[in-house]
Amino acid sequence: MPAFDDFTGTVRGTPVVTRVMESMMIEAAQALRDICRAFQATGEPMGGHHLPAGGYMGEMIVRALIEADLIEEVEGEERGFMRRYKPTKNGEKTYAKLDKEDAFSRRAT
Repeated sequence: MPAFDDFTGTVRGTPVVTRVMESMMIEAAQALRDICRAFQATGEPMGGHHLPAGGYMGEMIVRALIEADLIEEVEGEERGFMRRYKPTKNGEKTYAKLDKEDAFSRRAT
């Protein structure tokens, strides 16, 4: 589908799509940060309702973090939590690197 490939390449290169992708990366980093901090503080997975982004975009961010092996969904018996997440070992390492570089203070939190 060369016509569709041309179309997506054209749209993907626009400033607005670039800003959307940057925003998604910031929100994904913030979600990883929040999940890691909560897990470090309590030893418990974080409820999805505490994540900074909600709706469709929030769900896509969570799915991306899971597919990237940075977080995992945890089944729980506690009432009130539909979904809970904790960092993987890879997620903890990634968070530590981002935190060490002070990446979060340079972005909107």
